[in-house]
Amino acid sequence: LFSMFQSRVIEKGAWYSGIPKTFRRYFLSWTSGYFILHIFVPITFYLEGPEEAGKLGLLLNIVKAATNLASTCIDSCLPSLNKLAASRKHEEFGILYKKRSILAIFLYVTVIFMIIVAAMVFADTVIVLERFPSTIVIIFMLFSELGYLINLLFAKYLRAYLIEAYHKLSLFMACIIPFLVYFGLNINSVESMSKLLCAFYLFCVVPVSFSIFRKEIKFILRTN
Repeated sequence: LFSMFQSRVIEKGAWYSGIPKTFRRYFLSWTSGYFILHIFVPITFYLEGPEEAGKLGLLLNIVKAATNLASTCIDSCLPSLNKLAASRKHEEFGILYKKRSILAIFLYVTVIFMIIVAAMVFADTVIVLERFPSTIVIIFMLFSELGYLINLLFAKYLRAYLIEAYHKLSLFMACIIPFLVYFGLNINSVESMSKLLCAFYLFCVVPVSFSIFRKEIKFILRTN
């Protein structure tokens, strides 16, 4: 620590003008995560009772485990991506990011394919009937999570350049998702809710996320 303070400053920067703004955006994104990821079970418990809430909660844990497994493809190379971003080696950064993102999507699709096949094969067994929602709910929730994973991969790309551009989208999702969950459960059942979520993620979140991604990439290339 002492030697660090003795070192000569090569380039001065006004950290206080950029860091708080970035962290405010991170704060919005991460606090919105509760309503995006964890609001399903409390609302289901309130409207459908503990049995359906328990089934949905177990399914969500499995779905999130698949997402976490897929995201390790990117997370494991984040130090390398950060170094390439800091060095402005955009081409090398893009190649590494593309490889790892494709691997992440491939891994997730493989996992959900195995889950769907298992759910269909064992649909009539006691362990599945008593502990999981219907097969159609499983399928729609898995594809909803695919939309979330795509959005997450876009965000990780930009965060390597210290750009948090998804705070407003996260806040929007945090407002809309509880409404969709409540509305879907009130109309019919968990099945209706899963269909609404799947449509929202794939036809709203992913296109908006991609639009933000393209805009920020153009800004990165133009300013560097």
